[in-house]
Amino acid sequence: MVEFALVAPIFFVLVFFIVESALLVNAQITIDGATREGARLGALCGGSIGSWTSPDGTGYSNGTVGSPCPQAIAQTVSRSLGFLRATGSNPAISSAAPAAGSPSYCSAASTTYAYYAPSGCVITVSVSYQYSYLLNFLVGPVAPSITLTSVAGTVSQ
Repeated sequence: MVEFALVAPIFFVLVFFIVESALLVNAQITIDGATREGARLGALCGGSIGSWTSPDGTGYSNGTVGSPCPQAIAQTVSRSLGFLRATGSNPAISSAAPAAGSPSYCSAASTTYAYYAPSGCVITVSVSYQYSYLLNFLVGPVAPSITLTSVAGTVSQ
């Protein structure tokens, strides 16, 4: 009994640390995958203006002007989060087109639209997610959290 009382706390802390580490790594991999999916959809959406229908049949619209691509990217990233909860501004999703490395014709046309990515333009998708540890319920409201970030870039088709 005495040996168990001495070893058990160390054992359980070690087990909780391993579980929490695995969940954190899984969350980062999930964020990376969601970011890549958003960038892939952004490449397919390209320089669409007004409305666009994704390959899965989902329709996106930004009225008569502007690109529906940022909306499509944000919804794709949110749908790809798996077990991670999307709440309010978590995750923070931003997409930029044309991004650094785009040909000069992309920059010239981007003065008309905030998001412009015809064929050959670089699209960058950034995702930040505030990850709360699973065992935060033990610590309460002062529990630590960590910000997971991922950036993916692609060229529109």
